[in-house]
Amino acid sequence: MFDSRQPLEKPLSDYAQYYDVSVKDPELMGNYSQDYNHTQFHFSYIKEIFRAKKINYSKKNPGEAKNQSYLDQLKKRITSEPEHLKTFQDFIDFCQKMKKELSVK
Repeated sequence: MFDSRQPLEKPLSDYAQYYDVSVKDPELMGNYSQDYNHTQFHFSYIKEIFRAKKINYSKKNPGEAKNQSYLDQLKKRITSEPEHLKTFQDFIDFCQKMKKELSVK
């Protein structure tokens, strides 16, 4: 979904220069500045990624992030970069395990 090689406007260009989530593990990203706490920065970053694509994103209305295609892209990322998104991988593994156990009963 995000490619830092495309032209970016501020503040997304600054965020990507600080930590490029398109090539580095987003779960390891630190805090950009003292103006944000860790969670606020992560939220601001993803919001700017969506804004660059002219897509609205909020906690109440995650827009494209609630679509199957978004989940599929995340799954593709953990397959192609198995060292990335470890906690998300754990969650997907847990969901698959539960799905399997529920289908057996």
